[in-house]
Amino acid sequence: MLLLSVVSSYSTRVQGIAVRGRFLCGREPLAHATVKIIDKDSGRDPDDLLGEVLTDSDGRFSLSGATREDGDIEAAIKVYHDCNDEHTPCQRKMMWDIPQRYNNNGTVSEWFEIGEINLELGFRSEERDSLGMLTRLAGQTVRHGSGVPDHLEEHSAKLFINDEFMNAKSGKSFETQDPATGNKIADVAEGGPRRCSCRREGRPSKPSVSARRGAGWTPRSAVLIQRLANLMERDRQILASLETLDTGKPHSVSYAADLGLSIAGMSDHFTCTRHEPVRACGQFIPWNFQLLMQAGSWAPLWLCRFPPCSLTSFLREAGFPEGVGNILSGFGPTSAAVVAQHMGIDKAFTGSTEIGRLVMKEAQQHQDSNIKKFTVDLGGKAPNIIFADANLDEAVEQAHRELFFHQSQCCGDAIRTFVEGMVYDEFVARSRELARKRVVGDPFDLESDQGPQIDGNQGNTVLKFIEAGKREGLIGVRLQEGRR
Repeated sequence: MLLLSVVSSYSTRVQGIAVRGRFLCGREPLAHATVKIIDKDSGRDPDDLLGEVLTDSDGRFSLSGATREDGDIEAAIKVYHDCNDEHTPCQRKMMWDIPQRYNNNGTVSEWFEIGEINLELGFRSEERDSLGMLTRLAGQTVRHGSGVPDHLEEHSAKLFINDEFMNAKSGKSFETQDPATGNKIADVAEGGPRRCSCRREGRPSKPSVSARRGAGWTPRSAVLIQRLANLMERDRQILASLETLDTGKPHSVSYAADLGLSIAGMSDHFTCTRHEPVRACGQFIPWNFQLLMQAGSWAPLWLCRFPPCSLTSFLREAGFPEGVGNILSGFGPTSAAVVAQHMGIDKAFTGSTEIGRLVMKEAQQHQDSNIKKFTVDLGGKAPNIIFADANLDEAVEQAHRELFFHQSQCCGDAIRTFVEGMVYDEFVARSRELARKRVVGDPFDLESDQGPQIDGNQGNTVLKFIEAGKREGLIGVRLQEGRR
């Protein structure tokens, strides 16, 4: 027993590390940044913290720490900096390994002098905790009208026609609300027939159609779309916050969207049959994925809510030709009906089957009208089919995810599930248990799995389905008193 005790004391020894130096970010000292010394552990064990300090106002620091280990420690230095850049608020992290020769046995006797390090270039490829920091700030900044860059806020609620921001000629506007609180976000200009007429009858100074048909236009359009995607990426955090504020989808979902970069990549990597634009297109943008307007080009785009209007600033900043992208916010009887009826505008509608029928009907109202160029992307049922030999854990999880994606407000949501009889009861039991764990709450709260329905109409529709299911004895739902 005595021998074992002696051996143990000999094999575990105190080892220390001492580091000092200065950090810069560009030409400025990196003041009040957190610097840590850690002992990196392998496997699931967390790294051991040996010491922590803040840099002074001149970016300088000195830090030492010690630990008892069996073998040689693997020391590293980490620097953390809460960055409040205009476009990329985040917590930045960088790490460097400390050479083994600076490990001190017992009392620290040798310092690791790192000198002066400029982190500006390193921070361009650093690990970022953007989501966590932004989500903590987004609810209080965006909801209270602060934190929105001027280039997004100034014209966000106006129409965008022929490269100009303008109010509705009628002076009408409509209110868009935060579905989580019911509070007003903004008064958005309501486009009507006169503004639609301005778009179709105007003669803006822009490149001719024949010039656009030239061989050089496709590479140019690819560059413009890439610029637009880059600008959206630059302002990803604030756009995601506005999207969540307007639609109620969880902020983590809004922030993770990267379709803009995907579309930009396709523009010069996939070759279609003919590089010739069709005439002006009226894109009826769905309210559940409004930023998909980026996929359209050469089109007056119709939509009705707040964040996509902010996107118009990017069209100008990216250098799109005048008149290429136009946005009319409004409703069916006003701007939508005029676009649907006009002979000079091809139509592309994305939305419900019910409204799709109405738009097609409007397209035939004009005496000279036809629907030769009319495409529709309508809602579907998208059922899941679960067989008895399926992995039930995976099947339940997948069905759950596909049902509740975007608060069940997506045409691809699997709102029906067919299950083979012999596993039906078990599937239902597991699904019920998983659904009970789902957290519905503030979309800016990282603990929330699901936010509110996009507006009161959608919420009432869901409640009607619930009541119908209860009457038919298919479901048992208990709503908390005073809550929807």
